[in-house]
Amino acid sequence: MATQRFSICFSGLLICSLSAPVVAAPGLASHAPHLRNIPHSKGLAWFKRRVARQAARFPHHFFLEASKLTHALALTFDGGPDPRHTKRLLAVLARYKVKATFFLVGRRAARFRKSVKAIHRAGHAIGGHGYTHDNLAKQSMKSAWRQIRRTEDAIARAIGKRPAFYRPPYGAVSDRQIAYFGKRGVNTINWSVDSFDWDKRRNSVRQIIAEVLRLAHGGAIILLHGGSWRPNTLKALPALIKGLRKRGYTFETIPQLLGIPAFHE
Repeated sequence: MATQRFSICFSGLLICSLSAPVVAAPGLASHAPHLRNIPHSKGLAWFKRRVARQAARFPHHFFLEASKLTHALALTFDGGPDPRHTKRLLAVLARYKVKATFFLVGRRAARFRKSVKAIHRAGHAIGGHGYTHDNLAKQSMKSAWRQIRRTEDAIARAIGKRPAFYRPPYGAVSDRQIAYFGKRGVNTINWSVDSFDWDKRRNSVRQIIAEVLRLAHGGAIILLHGGSWRPNTLKALPALIKGLRKRGYTFETIPQLLGIPAFHE
């Protein structure tokens, strides 16, 4: 069996020549949804336990991955829109005929409406990512809900539709907030594979590609970032798409992968 060799950095230690089999994408195994990354800090270990518990407690409103057997996965981009960078991301996705999901910061969506429209016209899915990218778990219910609604408003002013799902900044959201938002038709989307493109200690182009390809699985939701402040994400994207396709994966948007509404009716 052919193998692909990667060098992956955890907590400042270089682990070289880790071999991973190149095989067709498997279906989703029968297990509870969880974050696949190996924790390299106590904080990440705590986060991994927390989101697994939340996914188990709120299976209809909090998602880390798809619950169905599938060879599809979802590429997701947080933090935009960013006029020049969004345009470049869209060009790469169009070149490889991939549909992705963009989680947009509300105040940036309000400022860069043309970019929001371009994402929508290209057939990608759009969700909110907080209006000011503040930690929702540290806010009151009223304040957190206002972040959700203001972001929906900003996106709706650009495309005429209000998204029915969002991603909490930093993946941080309380149980009470998940339940409250879910009752109001807003699903919370986190991820099962973190590319670590946000972490300067492990976000070289090679490290981003290696981490995602090593952990990709059927039904995965993959965390990437869509701003010019994460330039290596864009550089890694072509090889990442080709590597995932070589392993037998296809690409869907979050609403397609999870079977949830894209917009409020």
